[in-house]
Amino acid sequence: ESFHGAADAAIAAECFHGVNVKLVKTGGVIGALEALKAAKSQGLKTMLGCMLETSILISAAAHLAPLCDYLDLDGNLLITNDPYVGVTAEKGLLSFSTSPEPIGLRVAPRRGNSFSESINP
Repeated sequence: ESFHGAADAAIAAECFHGVNVKLVKTGGVIGALEALKAAKSQGLKTMLGCMLETSILISAAAHLAPLCDYLDLDGNLLITNDPYVGVTAEKGLLSFSTSPEPIGLRVAPRRGNSFSESINP
């Protein structure tokens, strides 16, 4: 929880074997990408993690999955009113195959909730 970005990599390498990189702590996709690269350059194992988040941020994080040793991207599964559909997980594999949006973050408003009805009347 103390790793917040690329600038923390050298100090983390003195104390830990790996770091948990979270988009909300690193400032988004670019910050997380820089943090992952810095951690790897210090010989650290990397895990891409999350907080309780909607499928928007989980899907954004999933794009960085190939750069990581471990993934913990289940924050969207722990909320009951996620207003978006994005990356899915089945048997430990992340997939964008059911995504209605072929490019970008690959998320779309979930039909049948009050949020999506207000933006797509």
